[in-house]
Amino acid sequence: MTYPYPQQDPWADPTEAHPPPPAHLPPTLPLQLPAEHYPPTPTSPPPHHPPAPPQYAPPPPQYAPAPPQYAPAPPHPPAQQYAPAQPYPQAGVPQPVYAVPVVPAKSTGVAVAWELLPGLLGVFGIGNLYAARVGVGLTLMVSYWVLFWINFGLFFVGIGFVTMPLTWVVYMIIGPLLAARGVAEHNSGIVVR
Repeated sequence: MTYPYPQQDPWADPTEAHPPPPAHLPPTLPLQLPAEHYPPTPTSPPPHHPPAPPQYAPPPPQYAPAPPQYAPAPPHPPAQQYAPAQPYPQAGVPQPVYAVPVVPAKSTGVAVAWELLPGLLGVFGIGNLYAARVGVGLTLMVSYWVLFWINFGLFFVGIGFVTMPLTWVVYMIIGPLLAARGVAEHNSGIVVR
């Protein structure tokens, strides 16, 4: 499609000279709009605005009268005004006596025996319970039986014949070692009389 006028850039500067229209088009008349479309001409003076009020300046601050002169401070009290401090404990005053619970020492041999003898039947953790390590003892008991049933299922695959005795041997070694360490920790933290 061809246009009678060449395409112009809408963002071009409007003050530039435009090319004249082609000769084959009739001349156009200037566009005349009714008067209400034009802004009113300023025939009357601008509206009168009252003068701005003067800026208010606050009054100068009123300072309080000078404080009265106080009497000079009294001299410091003498150094020996208070009674001398007594050393603690004072003589003749009974001091509270705190009872220390006496816990008997535990035997490492008994803990290892409690771990090995029931371990022959597949019950581990009793020696650790004796050594006051309840968490370790219960963990050994429960975990051995969980692994026992896993190994029992592995019998049907064919490797349970290797994993079940291996699990038992590992528990027979780890259980007594943990029980002996638990007895040593228990005995190091008690007061022996």
